[in-house]
Amino acid sequence: MKEIIKKMSAMLTVAVIALIASLSLTSCSDDPENDIIYNMGISKMESSTLESLADMDVIYDAYYKAIGVSENTFIMKGNSSDNDKQIKEACEKAELSLKDQTWKGTYTFRVTNVNTNKVIYNHTFSKGDNFIF
Repeated sequence: MKEIIKKMSAMLTVAVIALIASLSLTSCSDDPENDIIYNMGISKMESSTLESLADMDVIYDAYYKAIGVSENTFIMKGNSSDNDKQIKEACEKAELSLKDQTWKGTYTFRVTNVNTNKVIYNHTFSKGDNFIF
């Protein structure tokens, strides 16, 4: 019985040491409060043509390029409000770069700060915009 108690005590000690080591390693890693997660994409679409896929590619490419990312969900370090402002400015540049496009459908592009659940940017590209007769 004494041997079982010694083994249990040793196992408990090892478990506590592992837990303490794990917590101390976590505290040394990057501060997750400074990781601002963003999600972007087309939140609404109205189209009856397959050409809408090409339209969406053009839209996504412009926003990826302006923001400097390659995926719909991305992380920025730093202050949330400063990052939000930077993202919004980049989105406005992307929107401006698309001003001469003629769309085959209507697409609403949205960027959301996941941490705050706040919509940072929202713009609708309407079917026939910039259509020249």
